[in-house]
Amino acid sequence: MIMQIVTDPIKIKPLKRRIDLTQKNMEQIITRKETENRAAKMALKQRQKDHQKAENSLFHGHLTYLIVESMKYIENCDSNSK
Repeated sequence: MIMQIVTDPIKIKPLKRRIDLTQKNMEQIITRKETENRAAKMALKQRQKDHQKAENSLFHGHLTYLIVESMKYIENCDSNSK
């Protein structure tokens, strides 16, 4: 297959326009993908924060339960010793 070199300005202009549009489309696609990637990272960080809050809340709940049960046990021991 023989390639032809285009030197006619009338033919070059549409080719340049197509190349420019293709480049612009690629830049838009890259920008969109970068934005989606940033959004996905932010969503992941938020899920991790929510998970950590849930773990902390669960731990706090268990700790509170243990404290209350310990206090009941101590009160029960005090009342039995009297």
